[in-house]
Amino acid sequence: MIETRTNAYHVRRGEYPEENISVYFTLRQYGSLEPGASFEQTLDKLRSRCDEMIEELVVDPILRPLAQAIATK
Repeated sequence: MIETRTNAYHVRRGEYPEENISVYFTLRQYGSLEPGASFEQTLDKLRSRCDEMIEELVVDPILRPLAQAIATK
């Protein structure tokens, strides 16, 4: 989910607030740990998957184009 702070008023006027940008990414595992898996193993697995998903779903399609757009202003 992407949530913006820009509203229709900003778009109509072409004026956008000079606010910092925050990016949050949450990866959860629901339920119990897998049989035989320790908390540390599960956390390592989630962290690894999170790194992959952030690169694929956040950095490449959102943050890089956004950084380029900001740099051209």
